[in-house]
Amino acid sequence: MHPTLVTSQTAGLDVGAGRKVRFGDFRDPFVWKEVDTCFQLMGSGVQATDGKVIGGTALLYTSKNLTDWTYSGPLMVGDVAAHSRTGQVWELPTFLPIGKDAQGRERRALLVNPAFPAGTDPATLSDGLGHPRPCRPGPRARRGPGRRTAR
Repeated sequence: MHPTLVTSQTAGLDVGAGRKVRFGDFRDPFVWKEVDTCFQLMGSGVQATDGKVIGGTALLYTSKNLTDWTYSGPLMVGDVAAHSRTGQVWELPTFLPIGKDAQGRERRALLVNPAFPAGTDPATLSDGLGHPRPCRPGPRARRGPGRRTAR
């Protein structure tokens, strides 16, 4: 581990016109290397400059030495107005290889844990169509021939 902090949140990160990063919500680095470049994702959130929530984000940084990191921009930004269950902040961003496409290009999956402000019950959030929808239990799992147990 490096003896000093190598990536910290700074004010004014560019996340698009009329937008800003939620200051104080900056966590959970995920680092990987491709050829001679290291990449780092940091979980955060994006707001409009007036404070309206836009959605969670995975901020992308690059480095050649794992010490000096350069901000590249958001890898992706969620849309909490259209998909409220995706969260206002993304935690634990993970970018995993999942194989190659038909052209031989590497494919990856971005996985995040959506976070909500204190007091928000995600079970009561919209289904993305403007309808509140409580969480329902998942389907029952089968255990052996004819036996069913709740998940």
